[in-house]
Amino acid sequence: MKRIYNTNEKKGQTFVLRIIMIVLIAACGVSNAIGQAGINTDGSAPDPSAMLDLKSTEMGFLPPRMTKAQRNAIEAPAEGLVIYNTDSKAIELFNGQIWTSNSGEFKCGTSQITDIDGNVYNTVIIGEQCWMAENLNRGTRIDMLLSSTDNEIVEKYCYPNTDEGCLENGGLYKWNEMMEYQTDEGIQGICPSGWHLPSSDEWLTMVNYLGGWVEAANKLKEAGTQHWGAGNQGTNSSYFTAIPCPFLSNNAMWYNLYNAWFFTSSENSLHPLEAGNYWINGEETGASEVHSNMDYQKNDAMSVRCVHD
Repeated sequence: MKRIYNTNEKKGQTFVLRIIMIVLIAACGVSNAIGQAGINTDGSAPDPSAMLDLKSTEMGFLPPRMTKAQRNAIEAPAEGLVIYNTDSKAIELFNGQIWTSNSGEFKCGTSQITDIDGNVYNTVIIGEQCWMAENLNRGTRIDMLLSSTDNEIVEKYCYPNTDEGCLENGGLYKWNEMMEYQTDEGIQGICPSGWHLPSSDEWLTMVNYLGGWVEAANKLKEAGTQHWGAGNQGTNSSYFTAIPCPFLSNNAMWYNLYNAWFFTSSENSLHPLEAGNYWINGEETGASEVHSNMDYQKNDAMSVRCVHD
């Protein structure tokens, strides 16, 4: 069957062919050694800092457009990959860990947050909750043999007692330090503005949404063996990216290297020196389960995740 082309279609195809030809000619590198390319209507050379320089006062640049599901189906996206998300209506960039939004408006799961020390954190939406997708790392490191005090300085511990450990695992905080020496459940504490320390009930809401104690564990754990053991079955399908880090006990000893420990803002009403925590086990056997306790000492030090108000 003979195809009938309308005038606009011909013009569109002609323009596309011209663009392709320009890119191919420029990419051949015959004009200069570094293989820069410029696409414009005024014949100007590309900016010295750009490999590809697009210039127009009449048309824009149109990146690939796809839904969130189509975006998530991209295998091993390269750091710096850019798409337009037709669900969120925003340009998104893969930063090597998650897709981030550059829309200027906070969108949980694609926007990042910054704490008072300038540390930047990815975020993730799980059900109707918005969580930090990385362990909090605010504060000044003190030696594991010292005790944090109410001195208006946020004091953290770093496993294995080095500054580099906090870059890998985030900080570990005693309960009172985390709470800024208050006791109200769900307060901001040391979290960034607009965020708060999750209660045990908020943790339970997330675990239940992900399928319960056993099923949630692998969905919360980072995939692969960079941090977990060789038998890790974590999928990180929640994008929570839990990594193992021991807690520092009140006798200055590291315990349970192959688990991820998180304090909650809930305290034990029957034992005021104890508080609630959630932990994900990940022994070398690969067995995974989320656990909850209310009997760990407030003088222990654990990882912290914040949840959006």
